[in-house]
Order: sequence, then structure tokens, then C-alpha cells
Amino acid sequence: KLLLKANENCLYSLVKKILEAHINPKGKDKMRVKYAAQVFSRTCYCVIKVLIDGFPQVMPPEAWATAEFVLFMNDLFDSLNGSSKCPPVTSPFQCR
Repeated sequence: KLLLKANENCLYSLVKKILEAHINPKGKDKMRVKYAAQVFSRTCYCVIKVLIDGFPQVMPPEAWATAEFVLFMNDLFDSLNGSSKCPPVTSPFQCR
């Protein structure tokens, strides 16, 4: 929620695709994997990290664990989102 609030107060959009529907989904939106993949993206990780490092009044240092979790989920999604039988190993979560 802090990321969404920081995004609203910024002159430029930090995360363009994240909306209120991503944070508080209603109805069938709760089942959309697309929303989860957009929230748990490397972009969100980077924005949270920059806000923690540069603007602690906006994003407290305690949010570091959330940033790490977002990155973990991003890597997990990437490892499960493959189309070939033997893709190059780019994530520690991929099968070898």
C-alpha cells in the first residue's frame, strides 16, 4: 500500500501498471495471475529498494524484507514461466 501511495504522490509514475485493483482486488480479479505477476515484479522490487535507500520517510527500512520477498516471487515466476524443454539456466530456481 505504501508503494501505491508513493506512486500517487510522485510527479512521475514509479510503477505504471500497479493500481488499486492490484492491492485490493474484488470479485474475479482475485483470481488473476497477471495482477500477482505485476506486483511481484523486478520493477516493484527496484522501486521499493530506491524508496528505502533514498526516501526513508516514504518507505521505512523495515520494508526491506518485503522487497526481498517481491524479488523472490519474481524469480520464482520467471522459473515457472518457460516454454522450452531445456532453457538456459538464468535463475537459481530453475531445474537443471
